[in-house]
Amino acid sequence: MRTIVILAVLLPAAVVVAGPASQPAGKPAKIKITLGRDTTYVTDAPLNADGTVNYVAYLNKRLSKGVTPKNNAFVALLDVFGPEWILRASRKETYRLLGVEPPDKGNFFIGYDEFRDTPKGKGATDEMRDKAMAEPWTPEKYKPVAVWLATNAASLDKAVAAAKLPHYYVPLVARRDPPALFESCDFYSFSGLRALARAMIARAMLRAGEGKLEAAWSDLMAVRRLARLKCREGTLISYLQALGTDSVALRAAAELPKTGKLRAPEAALFTRSLQELPPLPSLRTLYDETERLHQLDMIMMIARGGDVLGELKLRPDVLEQVDWDEVLRAANLWFDEYVLYDESLPYPEQMEVFADKVAHIEKLGKEANQITRQKLDAIEQEFAAAGPKRRKEITHRMVGMLLAFSAPSIGEQLYELQQRGRVQRDIALIQIALAWYKAERKTYPKTLDVLKPKYLARIPLDRFTDNPLVYRIESDGYVLYSVGANGKDDGGVWDGKDRDDVAVPVRWLSEEGTGSGE
Repeated sequence: MRTIVILAVLLPAAVVVAGPASQPAGKPAKIKITLGRDTTYVTDAPLNADGTVNYVAYLNKRLSKGVTPKNNAFVALLDVFGPEWILRASRKETYRLLGVEPPDKGNFFIGYDEFRDTPKGKGATDEMRDKAMAEPWTPEKYKPVAVWLATNAASLDKAVAAAKLPHYYVPLVARRDPPALFESCDFYSFSGLRALARAMIARAMLRAGEGKLEAAWSDLMAVRRLARLKCREGTLISYLQALGTDSVALRAAAELPKTGKLRAPEAALFTRSLQELPPLPSLRTLYDETERLHQLDMIMMIARGGDVLGELKLRPDVLEQVDWDEVLRAANLWFDEYVLYDESLPYPEQMEVFADKVAHIEKLGKEANQITRQKLDAIEQEFAAAGPKRRKEITHRMVGMLLAFSAPSIGEQLYELQQRGRVQRDIALIQIALAWYKAERKTYPKTLDVLKPKYLARIPLDRFTDNPLVYRIESDGYVLYSVGANGKDDGGVWDGKDRDDVAVPVRWLSEEGTGSGE
């Protein structure tokens, strides 16, 4: 749900939210809101002049704690992309909050689309770039892509260095007073980071094709670290981008053991780096720490008369008498009951519990879509004419409507994507162990248990079922896969429809391998 926020991502903010309700000149009218864990969720945040919480200032203070220009990966990436990466309207304030000055000039990263429009980019196609990201290659095979990477060599090296920094703070820049949290977020940097990640992955595959596996791995791990840094922004959109970026990097990493060039020292290094890199934060953490605040801020925008609901904007006399503490409490209870869940449960049990929650959310969405201006007028008239006791009852009716409009988009697909990413990492870990085993013994093992304890201390289970991953030797190599969210063995096939296995087939790459080992 949260249709309003999703539209805000896709369209200019001014199209979605017209601005706060007009107030008489002077001090703005106070909105009756009580600070508390059950209402505003945070109690140490600064307040706006109208009494609402300034979540923009609160998050800027929280996210910038311990951050300096030298340890902030976002500052380092600005040296990769240049000032144009920041929207002109917020550029000056962003640099001020970061504590750095914008450069006068520089040689910045050139995206693939921009490169294709130059003389050097003649003959470059999207298909060529995508293939260069998916398999080891040499400069002769995809020459335009090789030229693009050479052009960006310095920028890519800077990006690898930036990924090693411990912080990633992107200032939230208010565009109005009181500020609106969702329109203060950095939605503009997505395309730049996506293009940069593609270049880093393509360079990794080029290096793999040239036999430089450690250099290739360094690029891929840098992409994965950047994905984790991107999650520090705390928005659902940023998380989805990070999840997708991490997944593509892991698919590319799965190609390195297939080269047949992986040796024991490299395998040990790759295994250790995979194990040491922390996973992406869980959706639960994301929803609880920042998405919750986005919803509460949206409710406060409605309370002050902002045009968040378009033609369904509430009348000023009704806004003044709504018990906004009650609305905020309902929103927090919604998060506690319908968003947070027990991650220690096996995935099938998590989804069984979650299915009921999704059904409730979908019901709210349908109810919101059925609300018309005429129906809202009737509710408002009833509210205005009612006494205090009756108004409390009507407030509860309006709570459902407000939650339906401001609730975050959640669904089983998001949790499945999160789980698939974790499974991809487990499979990459086992692949490296298998390549290491084969490098020493000239063949693959009959079972994964043979890898313990030298090559892997523990063999990961299938996160979707808590059963062993499927592994079998075939005439031309092996296949390794998870049965996916449906819990059914689809033979290692994913078709985007009914079959959803997470699979990696590996073929023999040398004459030594024609059968299985011990």
